[in-house]
Amino acid sequence: MDIWGPCSIISMHGFIYCLTIVDDFSRYTWVIPMRTKFEVRTHIASFLSYVENNFQTTIKIIRSDNGAEFAMTNLFSYKGIIHQKTCIETPEQNSIVQRKHQHILNVTRVLLVQANLPPIFWHFVVLHVVLLINCIPTPLLKNMTPYGRLYGTLYNISLLRIFSYLCYSSTITSHINKLDDRSVSGIFLGFQPHTKGNLFLNLRNHRIEISRHTVFYENLFPYKMKDDNNKSPNNLSLPITQSYNSNYDFFFSDDIVTKPMIPTENVDHNLPRRSTRAKRAPTYLEDFHTDLPSAHTVSSKYAIDNFVSYNQLSSNFKHIVHSFSSSTEPRNYEDASKHDCWKKAMEDELATLSATET
Repeated sequence: MDIWGPCSIISMHGFIYCLTIVDDFSRYTWVIPMRTKFEVRTHIASFLSYVENNFQTTIKIIRSDNGAEFAMTNLFSYKGIIHQKTCIETPEQNSIVQRKHQHILNVTRVLLVQANLPPIFWHFVVLHVVLLINCIPTPLLKNMTPYGRLYGTLYNISLLRIFSYLCYSSTITSHINKLDDRSVSGIFLGFQPHTKGNLFLNLRNHRIEISRHTVFYENLFPYKMKDDNNKSPNNLSLPITQSYNSNYDFFFSDDIVTKPMIPTENVDHNLPRRSTRAKRAPTYLEDFHTDLPSAHTVSSKYAIDNFVSYNQLSSNFKHIVHSFSSSTEPRNYEDASKHDCWKKAMEDELATLSATET
């Protein structure tokens, strides 16, 4: 197991991490998108129940790094699971999942570039890439597929479609009249787990929907960029928008049991976890100086007075601008202690430092 992230691009559903789980026997891979690392404990506990219920077996060993999110001593002891942890700064000890990350991300970038798909769709791409990888023969398994090794049967590859291609889906018959369209155009985004249906982006209302009755046009990319002559390769060239939403919960984490009846670690998720990494000041702050020996003044190599001037403003507008900046921050403790708002801010900061023991 390992966590990939945080991604610099937040997905359309707010995901920035992925929990990757690789079966050492079959090399079958599961990927679970996450919004925070705090979700790892719940997903691992649910995955253990998922394996026991669907494969009639138990997990014997889990290998991960030393991340605090994998510190589930009580759960692993209760299940009799050996938790193997890598040494510090030695990711090669967890090489199987590390190489799997590289494989997944390489194919993900290829699909995004090929379709010119907005990067906020990356979690759909990752889930589809993992499905493809699980269906590809590998020399590690003597040219068997991970899917075939795990389930004992081959995946029906006739169901696969080219990702992000144009598709048309039948409209729902309810609440339509005789003159309404009987199909809507969309972009294929993969499959809904445990459902015989296709995920697609409805180009009419910008919603993520699922449909069984879909016709594919696997020679058109709706998001394809214009060519050198500024002509669109098809008539469905679309603007990149952020106004996408979903009609339902499609996440893999909802397909496995959500709340296992087994002991978990007693962790207060409301408190931030302190990082054990060495902290260094960013290099771009080296030009700034905060020498406060007695005068309690802040000097900067690039003083704002050298770049901002009000000389060109009219007298009335200059008066308005000055009124906006009339309130100043206190320069020392004596000035701050005279105002209740600053006293409360200091008390809240001290309380937070005490709670996190920093």
